[in-house]
Amino acid sequence: LVAPSSDTIWGQSTQKPQISLMHPILKLLLAIAAAASASDCIDGEICDADIPQSAPSLLAKTSQRHQQTVSDDIKRTTQEDQAKGLWDSLSYPNKDILRWDRKGKNDVMVKRWGWLKVPISHEDDGNVYDVKHACLRVRAITAAPTDFWQEKETMFVHCGGPGSGRSCGIGVEPDLLKKYNVLSMNQRGHSIFSDAGEDTEPPVCPFKDDNGNNLNAFPVIRCNELNEAENLKKVPEWMDLKETSQLYVDKIGPAITNGQNFFFSLLEGDEDDIRWAYRLAKLEYNLCYKSKRYEFKNSTTNRASSAFDFTGTTNLAHDMNIFRDAIGARKMTCWGGSYGTQVCSNYATIFPDKTDKLILDGNVEPRPDVISLADEGAEGPMAVFRGIAAACEASLVSDTPEDVCPMAPFMAEKVHKAMRGKNKVVASLVSQVWSRMSSDKDVPCSAVMMSCMSFILKGGPKPAGCSNALGDRIEQALGQASSISTLQIKEMFDELEHNRTKPVSAVLADVIVERDDEHDQEPKYSESVPQDNFGMTDIMAVSAMDTHGRLTEEGVIKWWKDAESRFTMGLGRALFFALGVSIWPAVPTPVPPAGDSALKPLIIGNLRDLQTSYLATQRMKQGFPQGHLLTYQGYGHCLGPGWGENMAAEVSCVKHVKAYLHEGVLPEDGSTCAVITKARVGKGYAETLAAHCPLR
Repeated sequence: LVAPSSDTIWGQSTQKPQISLMHPILKLLLAIAAAASASDCIDGEICDADIPQSAPSLLAKTSQRHQQTVSDDIKRTTQEDQAKGLWDSLSYPNKDILRWDRKGKNDVMVKRWGWLKVPISHEDDGNVYDVKHACLRVRAITAAPTDFWQEKETMFVHCGGPGSGRSCGIGVEPDLLKKYNVLSMNQRGHSIFSDAGEDTEPPVCPFKDDNGNNLNAFPVIRCNELNEAENLKKVPEWMDLKETSQLYVDKIGPAITNGQNFFFSLLEGDEDDIRWAYRLAKLEYNLCYKSKRYEFKNSTTNRASSAFDFTGTTNLAHDMNIFRDAIGARKMTCWGGSYGTQVCSNYATIFPDKTDKLILDGNVEPRPDVISLADEGAEGPMAVFRGIAAACEASLVSDTPEDVCPMAPFMAEKVHKAMRGKNKVVASLVSQVWSRMSSDKDVPCSAVMMSCMSFILKGGPKPAGCSNALGDRIEQALGQASSISTLQIKEMFDELEHNRTKPVSAVLADVIVERDDEHDQEPKYSESVPQDNFGMTDIMAVSAMDTHGRLTEEGVIKWWKDAESRFTMGLGRALFFALGVSIWPAVPTPVPPAGDSALKPLIIGNLRDLQTSYLATQRMKQGFPQGHLLTYQGYGHCLGPGWGENMAAEVSCVKHVKAYLHEGVLPEDGSTCAVITKARVGKGYAETLAAHCPLR
């Protein structure tokens, strides 16, 4: 029996038919037999049953009848949905490019994990290397109990990052799983184990190249080249320094040997520190770019490239399209949060005819150059800062003293002066308090933040509104102000993070992974890569490839001096992007401006989102003029659990998302989910909540 064509069942071997395969094959044979004796054809075509039919023509003529028969059996909802091509077949993907190897389930869902085969380069004339393909780890989720012949729509989800992978929890809800099969995947250059979920022991990739050699997973980009003995010896020469110099002993050497924490302390330092951070990072990643572990080579022409060259968002969009095609879905919905909005909007821009619904929540839209990208990095933090500052000033006219903000009046001016002043201990403490309490949904700890900042700036006894573990560390640091370093302050506050727990979706938890005798016998996938010493690769392997332009050292310093006056908060984040993109060694592959004139996405933005600016959401709406804008008035990154009275506003936004996904109904363009309470900054509220902040 010859395997069916690609528009029915993908590449299923029939030499050893499985029980699960017999159902569709029997249906096909019965449909052919029924068609041979029929006098009327589909769509009114007249057939003569007495005239012998060739096998190919008979299969062609009966394919529509077979499709109708199967449609009746599984109760496909409408002919319009069928024509749109939203349905997929997870059970029988194209085994030339996708193979499932593990499965887990609970009462709500069934998860499948497997390997997807993708070309190194998606350019028609660019895939010229001896090794032309690599493997990416993917996941699919459907509702349980699963009838794999129940047709569903396909939805791809991406949780952001860059770097979130196949364990993304967006869309993994019982009601949505009844309508959608949910896909996710790991991104090129990122570790398969960093976002694995329950898929902790995958087998090796099963695909082979044209010569019968095993294909590898796409290389994990991590760099620690300067710590290699031969390179470490050369650093003084490369940096034009003596190894015994005070600068090398105090900063260069420790940055290399201590890694990320010390390196980031340079980014928080003065002009000289930032210059040395630029030079060290440029040297580190140039060495890494040339590493043999990342080389793709054509042995005939000696043309060589690095894995660094193929990690941008556009590559991910093409990988997603291969995933979609592998399961036979002609279209798919894409739901992205944070950086995931750039992933989904990029996919929709490149493949609009393959895109159904589109949800973009907490928007990251392509920036045309490195300076605008860097500025964008500070816009979100500044929106949150301005909101809290406004609430603080407004509290001065409160009816009761307990509602007045401890930092009023002129909170914004006081904090900016402290952050740009000469007292680095004070600046570091203010920054640490800000970073620990500014990212929570609806900033419930903003009053405690104000109380602790007031303690830092005014000194004196620790106020009741800052009487917590955070306040204890502030008190300790202020007592050692003459001797403590900013790095030591950061390490003190980092200890608090170990006590903070993040909520885990009950739907995602407790999936039991089934044993599979066939795949359990296969060798297990493993990675042997260094830790990324300066902590830039997860972000820059993507963002730097997406962004045009590279600044020189002088260009970065010029931008930084100007940005210091514009950004009270978020300057370090903005500098990370300015410096990281500028030193990245690979030539960029910029993403196209996002947009399509016909698609109708739901575009969601929070007015005060620490991670992504509302300006980016508005620009995304401009790229999709038929889309509808939905605004949450409060604080926080993307839609998520609200706080107190504002939960009703969050629920209102979520209802619009569900209506769009289930019924295709968009809210009125410009709809707002109005919050009831703004940031609370009063002294009394700080004293009530101090013991609970930072949130655990």
